[in-house]
Amino acid sequence: MVLSRNIVIPLFILLTYIVVKYWTTRDIPVYNVMSFSIDMQLYPRIILLAVKNIALALALAIAGHFILVRRKKI
Repeated sequence: MVLSRNIVIPLFILLTYIVVKYWTTRDIPVYNVMSFSIDMQLYPRIILLAVKNIALALALAIAGHFILVRRKKI
């Protein structure tokens, strides 16, 4: 989003990732899907992947913020 300044391009990349993952494995892993099942178990693997995804998202958000601040000053 920082590089293109357009929301369509990152959404297209995300959609492409999901489609390719589905075509190659014929299954979408549980951590890629929101589940509202009452009896859903929290597996340690899912918790670890969720924590990694949150950490990566925060790092990329901070990096994007600094890039946009630098571009604004130029």
